[in-house]
Amino acid sequence: RTWSRPEPRPRIVTTAHNIAFHGAFPTSALALTGLGPDVLSVDGVLHHGRINLLKAGLQFADFLTTVSPTHAEELKTEAGGWDLAGLFRHRQRDLVGILNGTDAPREAVTPAERTARRAALCAELGVETPTGTVVGPAGHRSMQALLDELRTSSIDTLLAFPAARRGRSPARSAADLETLFREAHLDAMRMDDRLMTRSVR
Repeated sequence: RTWSRPEPRPRIVTTAHNIAFHGAFPTSALALTGLGPDVLSVDGVLHHGRINLLKAGLQFADFLTTVSPTHAEELKTEAGGWDLAGLFRHRQRDLVGILNGTDAPREAVTPAERTARRAALCAELGVETPTGTVVGPAGHRSMQALLDELRTSSIDTLLAFPAARRGRSPARSAADLETLFREAHLDAMRMDDRLMTRSVR
């Protein structure tokens, strides 16, 4: 939102995704933004004495979206709001979760169908269907985002990542990711380049 632009102005939507990263800076950084000192308030960009760009985006947007209806509810809790739960509760009438960026209903899949799809995926990729867990993320994901997701998922005990691995430099390739898994003593896990590069048409 710009303060110098007269009405009418475009309406603004802010999407909350991976809100652990707030974009927080000391107030001295205000000079770099081109904004005036009038925005340095709790009703503006200020959050706990610092400029917080995510908070500002949520504060000034006309409408808020996130990646699913469930996540929209989680954002309003202290555990899921990453220190912004109060703001999400304040803006809850303007907050909507859109599943995976669409409004399509989730397909119901029975356990038998899931087993068949798992076998079909392995067959298509030319790998033997394993007896253990198959992790097949799909989408445009960075290696670091994938690692973070696996570390914090419900299979965390299976992955058993050492705490010391947190904060290391982001992995930059499938080979780097495989090295990280092997260093975590996941000998039963193997990477397949086809899983990392397969295109969906």
